[in-house]
Amino acid sequence: MHARSIVYMRTMETQLEGMTSVGRILTTMLTLFAGVSLLIATLGQYAVLAFTMKRRTRDFGVRMALGASARQIVRSVIREGLRLTIIGLGLGPR
Repeated sequence: MHARSIVYMRTMETQLEGMTSVGRILTTMLTLFAGVSLLIATLGQYAVLAFTMKRRTRDFGVRMALGASARQIVRSVIREGLRLTIIGLGLGPR
């Protein structure tokens, strides 16, 4: 039998760190991309809702002149936003 010399010794901690570093980097990148995507989607939905409400400003004025309360107007705006959110969630995962 021939004796073999140890050329490169590493601790188990160093070995495990080297094995998991690529996965950790990929996970961090995917988390960052998911966060940016969520931010872009949120901004997009805000823009659509703001555009829709801007177009309905006259409608709100007429409703208030006919006796609608501010609470009813806010409720209709929130309902519209939730409707868009539900539609987006229904179409998104496909």
